Amino acid sequence: ITSDRTPQRVLEDNLDELRAELKYQLNKRNKANKNIKGIDSDAEKAIKTISKLSDDIFRPIVDEIVAPGNNIKSVRISTPKEIVDLISMARYQFTTEEGLMLSEKTQGHGIQNSLLFFVLYLIDRNFHRKFGWKVATIWLLEEPETFLHHELKVKLANYLQVKTKDKDERFQIIYSTHCEVFPQYSNSHLMASMIKRQDSLSTQITSFEKHCFIQHLNKERVTTVVSTTALYSDRKIVIVEGLYDEIVIKKLMARYDLENIEVFSINRYIGQHRGGESKIRALIDGNIDIINQLRDFIRKGNNAKV
Repeated sequence: ITSDRTPQRVLEDNLDELRAELKYQLNKRNKANKNIKGIDSDAEKAIKTISKLSDDIFRPIVDEIVAPGNNIKSVRISTPKEIVDLISMARYQFTTEEGLMLSEKTQGHGIQNSLLFFVLYLIDRNFHRKFGWKVATIWLLEEPETFLHHELKVKLANYLQVKTKDKDERFQIIYSTHCEVFPQYSNSHLMASMIKRQDSLSTQITSFEKHCFIQHLNKERVTTVVSTTALYSDRKIVIVEGLYDEIVIKKLMARYDLENIEVFSINRYIGQHRGGESKIRALIDGNIDIINQLRDFIRKGNNAKV
């Protein structure tokens, strides 16, 4: 999935896959449930009635359009011929809290881009009709952050992490990004750098631990993060004095299956190797404005850090 994607076009291209699944589920239901035959019969009568009305509407002008020699036999409004034809009219639909029904075309690129990934996942992992296979699924994404504001980036990154962490899903994502959000939810982190050696250029791939990787992105000006305190905006952060404190707490978290919590020793979090408790207090005092903003984020109903 490339960065020059047009969300509306990708959604339109994959709509037939959802229609195919609707048709499959309808046929499956008809075979399994004998009680719906009466309902289906009434629906077929209604479809025939609509078809006849279509002919009647065009009857006054049909002779004018169907002229000798033009190879046109009839003209009418296209209508379904059977129940399954109704599926061809299926579209994406959003319903507002006021009950207003809207097409995906009325949504901004951010919502369309998010819907794109959710729909592709739905098709690829559940239906296996157009692409993907039942053994495993691998996505190659270029800049998944395209079109998304911060909250949608966090939501999408968290969603993709949950799906890839589930071993039963057998789902892997490899992506390139210039955004600091998605690395926060990744399992491995590689940076590709162009290295000049004499008269030639080569690519160097370096692996990083997550937090160090994000700090390195900032150092190399790949992202615009100015404070590590602003990272992990939807997770709780625990900052401890020493590295052994961090190791112990992480083991306890694993034992009790605690998630959505990031634990850092002060030296790993801000790169300070001395100071302990005083450095933690200084970190809080120096970032109080950001912390207050995150507190407001919590009050809006988001599961942010405290």
